[in-house]
Amino acid sequence: MNKRIDDAHLNFVLKRAIGKWVDDEMNAAGDIADTQIEAVDEKKLRKLWEKGKRKCKKANKFTLRILKFAAMFLICASVAGVFFAVGLPNAQASVEYIEEEELSKCIRITFKKDENKYYPDRIEKTLTPTYLPDGWTIETHTEGKVTCVYIIRGNNGERIVYSQSIYAGNYLLDNDERTRKTVAVNKIGGVLYEYIDGRKTLLWADEYILDMIAENVDTDVLMKIAKSIK
Repeated sequence: MNKRIDDAHLNFVLKRAIGKWVDDEMNAAGDIADTQIEAVDEKKLRKLWEKGKRKCKKANKFTLRILKFAAMFLICASVAGVFFAVGLPNAQASVEYIEEEELSKCIRITFKKDENKYYPDRIEKTLTPTYLPDGWTIETHTEGKVTCVYIIRGNNGERIVYSQSIYAGNYLLDNDERTRKTVAVNKIGGVLYEYIDGRKTLLWADEYILDMIAENVDTDVLMKIAKSIK
């Protein structure tokens, strides 16, 4: 008899699986030369994306976000050690370090690197918000060597998935109808995507790549929380 796993248990399993899988892959990658690591091509990327969608067909939207995050880090881990060494004129003044490419099912974003700047290849320090609105909470979802994920919840159904990641691989976004705005987070150029269903995705980067996927959250509140991360 087919029995659907409930969302709470699915999220618990994903939490354990993502953290262990990524840490194991990063440990293994440490002994592999860069020339032995193969990048994931677009065909594999689409296959992985579709697999995640099938698994989430009966799950809620939040579970879908987590599975897409897992898919992103399967890609990141597979290209661990292969970074984008492209000059960055001034991250304080522009978002030229963020490159976008539209695929059939998603947007692939590449964060270019400043060749004169140091970027950790492991999470050396965790960066979390120092401000939350009254009554809001934050919990750790995953803390690993290449990424940390936190869930922020509000009093009225607001929810933010906040992640801190190393510079590796590509970031994936839904290719749904949206607007795109350039914003500043503590003088660092970033990009805010706002979808017609109310979802928001905020991306910015310094030593690490930082992002927030928000549901039912006002833009000004989202930006205030983001600016408290230093």
